[in-house]
Amino acid sequence: VPPYTFIATINAVLLHHALPVFVDSDRDTAQIDVSDIEGRITEATRCVMPVHLGGGCCDMDRLLEIARRRSLSVVEDSCQTHTGQWHQRRLGTLGDAGCFSFQNSKNLTGGEGGAILTNDQQLYYRAQAYQNQGSGRSAFEGRLTGNGGNFRLTEFQGALLLEQLQRLDQQSRLRESNAALLDELLEQIPGVRAKVKPEGLTRHGYHLYLFDYDPAAFAGMNKGRFQAALQAEGVPVSGGYGATNRMAWVDQIVSSRGFQRIYGPQRMERWREQTLSLPQNDAMLTNTCWLTQSVLLTDPNRMQQIAEAIGRVQRHAGDILRG
Repeated sequence: VPPYTFIATINAVLLHHALPVFVDSDRDTAQIDVSDIEGRITEATRCVMPVHLGGGCCDMDRLLEIARRRSLSVVEDSCQTHTGQWHQRRLGTLGDAGCFSFQNSKNLTGGEGGAILTNDQQLYYRAQAYQNQGSGRSAFEGRLTGNGGNFRLTEFQGALLLEQLQRLDQQSRLRESNAALLDELLEQIPGVRAKVKPEGLTRHGYHLYLFDYDPAAFAGMNKGRFQAALQAEGVPVSGGYGATNRMAWVDQIVSSRGFQRIYGPQRMERWREQTLSLPQNDAMLTNTCWLTQSVLLTDPNRMQQIAEAIGRVQRHAGDILRG
């Protein structure tokens, strides 16, 4: 799993008493660094979970090749990309399963809920049963097939989602158009650039617009001051995720009786050391910022205003720091 993600990605692993092995981030894309995956695979590894952060993705061809060669399952965390595509194929349909979120910030929302896609019939039945107290279709119709819970989507949420599907593509095209315009505008500002998109990403889902700024081009301004200055200009910029791998729960897991008993203290200590050593991700946290998907649903003139605001912050960075 990557460290630059919402905690739900990690909780999905921990809820099964499994260990989330963190892979470093690619600073250029903010996605999981595929070149760092294979060195972290062990005999105990069962699954790779790429997160299609912001609506983009990593090099999925390389990731899928590694998974096939090492006999690993691939679960795509597609919660932030309802329309993204890799070589014209929808993200979420490339691995063994793709998971989508309909939480209230998402591009397609029912307030809460989600969906799973798979072309594995037995996995489909197992997932169906898991969200229905373990009761679902199987070779023994009507029997409990395993553990589960009550994760059923309500009919009201389903109705909302079906209606919103009618406008999903239209809204997505507007986000893509505004993002392309903002890419061009930011290229004209020294020290600012949008995150790189891999060549195979033929359509970006744009749940987030991610960009980097170089503190040296802003009089040494740190990210907190840069973010506050932009917000004062009316730009709702976010500092993004923190170091998920360094959150307090890491120590809580390492020291918990359950995980100590399952994996043993030596393995848990090795896991902790590995978890804390992700230099690319640590460096990325200092200069990566976000704009959320709703910002890209506005008039194209707003993209010009965002770029102008960043330009003003740059021109007056010294004064801002002195003030």
